[in-house]
Amino acid sequence: MPLLLCGVRTQAGETEDVLQSIKSRLPFISTGEFYFRREPRDYTRGYQVTAAWKILTELNAPQLVTADLVQLTTHSDADIRALALLALLAKETPEVVPACLKLVKNDAATLPREARPSGMTGELMDHPFTHPQTVGDVARTILYRLGWLGNDPDTEAWLAPRKDNPDWLAWHKLRYERAVKGFYHPEDSVRPALRRFTDSLEALPRATRAWVLLYLADDVFGSSGHWLDWFATEAEMIAAARELGPEALLEFLRSGKRAGLRVSQLDKPENGRRFIITYAARLFSPVQAEELLKLKLYTAAADADPALVRGAVGAAMKDLDGEYESWDRAHAMAALAALGDTSDRERAVKWFYEEPNPSGGSTPQSIFIHDLEFRKPKEWRDIARRLVEHPSFERLRSLDVMYLSILVDIMEGNGPPRPFRDDAAYNRQRLREKFNIK
Repeated sequence: MPLLLCGVRTQAGETEDVLQSIKSRLPFISTGEFYFRREPRDYTRGYQVTAAWKILTELNAPQLVTADLVQLTTHSDADIRALALLALLAKETPEVVPACLKLVKNDAATLPREARPSGMTGELMDHPFTHPQTVGDVARTILYRLGWLGNDPDTEAWLAPRKDNPDWLAWHKLRYERAVKGFYHPEDSVRPALRRFTDSLEALPRATRAWVLLYLADDVFGSSGHWLDWFATEAEMIAAARELGPEALLEFLRSGKRAGLRVSQLDKPENGRRFIITYAARLFSPVQAEELLKLKLYTAAADADPALVRGAVGAAMKDLDGEYESWDRAHAMAALAALGDTSDRERAVKWFYEEPNPSGGSTPQSIFIHDLEFRKPKEWRDIARRLVEHPSFERLRSLDVMYLSILVDIMEGNGPPRPFRDDAAYNRQRLREKFNIK
């Protein structure tokens, strides 16, 4: 639909009146925060950002009619076009996608974008930080979150497999991100919206629901390294993945194809891999182990068939020899320690102290310890004792000593002592006493 070239009043009626009223009072747009439904942090004297945000949230008004908003995206006024796109986003209607695609190259200037600079502390500013933006910028802010990268000039071809497609995983992720306001750790205030989102998934076909859950899963791991029951419990996640079946999961790991969806390779092929690999012991059997090994998914192969652990880890250590693959080596060695025999545990401990133990950030040793916490091996006490009695224990980084102390407490069923004490001497002594090591 071509853009109107004159300023005549459209047939959108009351919806246009609301947008015109908002425009007349709105000095700038907190575009990114509006995407996430997240009130921006105000850093201005006089609460200018908060005042503008309250005006902007009038776009959430339920009386705004979707059909009217779609029509208003062709308005002659650039500000009305931009506000119409944001109002469509607020409704979470798929109509926002074709509307954005039609405006993605629209270079007409609209209300400036407000963005709080990173690194600001508590200082207050006389004026907010704003940046010029176009209608196209607003459209791209929405489309980028849906996987549109801007490198395909044929927008109709990009839209075709996604239009009216309930299996479009990126669309469900947009809805999830807005439900939790973009937080990695959802706050209590978002629980009702999150519940509405998860309830809506129950209306989907079972395969679609399972792939949606897996598509979202990596955000949980990315925050904590362990599963947290944000939108599904661990048991619910495993049950959903099992509904897909081991062969479908294996094919996804192999090719990125998601069986049971209308278009099997529409969305990012990496989303969901980490959950499947992490829980391979509960999703695969020895039947799939050799194929997992061929895919160089070494720990998954070992978990699927513990009899392969020594060969799988041996292959991993030959393959994963880069400086930046130390975490992968840690996961492989944790699998060896957890699934192998006495000699394997001895080998894992030897690696633990031979692998460089850097002073900053997460170390391969901390990854190894956290992996053991997840795996909960039967022989955890033998592994921990070997780590504590090793001659290099005294040189282990203080934080890793604390993690090891916490691991032992958890495995003993006591839970970690609070507060955590990053005190190397205290934790070393505590561990030596637990294992009667002088």
